[in-house]
Amino acid sequence: MDLQTTGATEEVALTKSEPTTTLQGDWNISDINIPRVNLVQKMSPTSEDFKLGTFLFDKTIPVTNEQKELAKVVVLTLKKYYEQDKAYGDGDLPVRFDTEQQAKDAGYYYRWDKSVPKEVLEAAMEEGNSDVPRYSERADAVLLLPVPLEHAHYEHDGVGYVKGLLTLKGTSYKSCAKILATAFVNPSLEGKGYKVKWEFGSQKMSSKSISWYVPVAFNRGKHTDEFVQWIESEVL
Repeated sequence: MDLQTTGATEEVALTKSEPTTTLQGDWNISDINIPRVNLVQKMSPTSEDFKLGTFLFDKTIPVTNEQKELAKVVVLTLKKYYEQDKAYGDGDLPVRFDTEQQAKDAGYYYRWDKSVPKEVLEAAMEEGNSDVPRYSERADAVLLLPVPLEHAHYEHDGVGYVKGLLTLKGTSYKSCAKILATAFVNPSLEGKGYKVKWEFGSQKMSSKSISWYVPVAFNRGKHTDEFVQWIESEVL
């Protein structure tokens, strides 16, 4: 199965439900920006107003209100890519690669690769760097999220929904992206990962003196044919 059928980026095609008479001029996918979905972390500004470990849409709209609460979500698309690892607080945008080979060809080494040649490390140190350029895997998941109707862009059976972009990297890549990808290779889905019912929650992680929350995904079977048809006609 070609997992590109469940691929996603922040730049996505216009939805079928949007009237073509509204958008005029030379619009393309680069003009479409899906708001982000984030978990409230201890160091995030949103922690002053929302509970730690809860999901927020666009930094203002709660998807969950308690850390142990689960949200029923639809994963519309999932795209894997590779990105330069940057130090926390570095304001420069990381370099992004579609494939791992592109990262290697550009002179980057995988985050945990210990086989970097000595001469490469020495050259990096001569340039004032303590290490060579590193990269690791990422995944962008475009989700259909339940929100109060007053904030909804879509509605089905009285439930409001919005599209949100959740980026999975580091520990969240392991805790969530791999779970999603494993489910999506099921041949019975025919490449349509949005047939799967998911519940998303959060899990607290810790290392030494720091702690953070990562998303976790639970497979709850499949949606009804009617719901899938609604997604295909009104959301995708």
